[in-house]
Amino acid sequence: MRKNSVAGKASVNDPMLVAMNRVAKLLALLATEGRTKTEAILRLADVGFSPKEIAELLGTTSNTVSVTLHKAKGASRGGKKRPSQ
Repeated sequence: MRKNSVAGKASVNDPMLVAMNRVAKLLALLATEGRTKTEAILRLADVGFSPKEIAELLGTTSNTVSVTLHKAKGASRGGKKRPSQ
């Protein structure tokens, strides 16, 4: 008998876990349909997706996602601008 888990934790290859991840990705895509890329990034980050996961879902890089999140965080704090040089 093959064991899919160790000490009660689900294996990455567990068919139920794989199916649940697919459903989560589909729901995430539906939740971002018709939104700009920035809006989609912010919405997915708000529900707990990592920059890497968001990038994979939206077809961009995790760096682009991280920069977008950083800019949004700055804007929400009042958007301090750097003085001109």
